Amino acid sequence: LERRRNPWLSHAYRVFTVRQSIAELVGALDAFDPAIVTAYPSALELLAEEQLAGRLSLRPVFVEIAGESTTHDACARASVAFGCPIHNVYAASEFLLTAFSCPHDWLHLNSDWAMLEPVDEDL
Repeated sequence: LERRRNPWLSHAYRVFTVRQSIAELVGALDAFDPAIVTAYPSALELLAEEQLAGRLSLRPVFVEIAGESTTHDACARASVAFGCPIHNVYAASEFLLTAFSCPHDWLHLNSDWAMLEPVDEDL
């Protein structure tokens, strides 16, 4: 999406498939050397293992996860592996950045950009 929205910055964004071998993925990521990594938690866990084993050598300033649930332990391990905080992002196809995490593991709504309507079974 960002590559289409900002063509003059398209060289700064890259999408990597997890369908390739882990060795190919590690090589491609090391060659690109991203400052920001966004991943599904399950993929980030694999990358953290590679990083801790010394086969991956990324030093991002920011890592964000989205799309799946994860555990506090998995985030802590990834944070150690990459040397930066791991931020959780809640997104939807209708609105990409609905909420984001803080250091206390709360998700904060971007209330100046979006509105959430609580709905229960009686409505």
